[in-house]
Amino acid sequence: MPKKESAASGANWIGASIVAAALFAALIVFTGNLALAAAGAVAGLVAGFLIFKPKAEADIRLVSSGITPEMVAEALKEGRIQVANLRAIGSRVANPLVQFKVKQIADVADKILDDIKQDPADLKAARPFLNYYLDSTVKILERYAEISSKKVIDREVAQSLKRVEDLLDAIRLSFHKQLAKLQENDMLDLDTEMSVLERTIKLDGGDYLAKDDDKKDKAVPLA
Repeated sequence: MPKKESAASGANWIGASIVAAALFAALIVFTGNLALAAAGAVAGLVAGFLIFKPKAEADIRLVSSGITPEMVAEALKEGRIQVANLRAIGSRVANPLVQFKVKQIADVADKILDDIKQDPADLKAARPFLNYYLDSTVKILERYAEISSKKVIDREVAQSLKRVEDLLDAIRLSFHKQLAKLQENDMLDLDTEMSVLERTIKLDGGDYLAKDDDKKDKAVPLA
């Protein structure tokens, strides 16, 4: 179980147990009836779970982060579209290893979106992932699929394709780290990890992010 879920569940148990113990002690003192006290303790345990349920903590975090339900819904919608694009691109690529790597990346991206859905307050920390890294990954792979489909590829282009294939491993690893940090509510090293990925993407996939036609023509000097 993710750490933040374990912590919330633990707090739930502790709070409920305190309520149950307090009711049990009070009923024993004032009534002396063990059966009544036991029944009261059970009722207190149930009430405690309702009072201290983890959702209350999540709601507080959501309000304090300045995130609205509408923002979460929109981000999840856009994120699901991007992941669907990833999967579609992966199915177009002829290289089975690249197909597998793209599927792995898409699977982790889906888990990150699931985390945001479960704990919407995580959207604030996950915005760079949604707004830059996921989008950049889609753009790089779209360009990779286009170039790799050419019938004739010279050595320079082949080297460029190889860099992207190697880059996919770094992207998958960074997405896994992003997911782990979100699940643990550990944001201390998240910015550093994402900055490393950004530099890697710009270094190894920069050509694939270029949008101007001249750059595209230069990247694929093939008929």
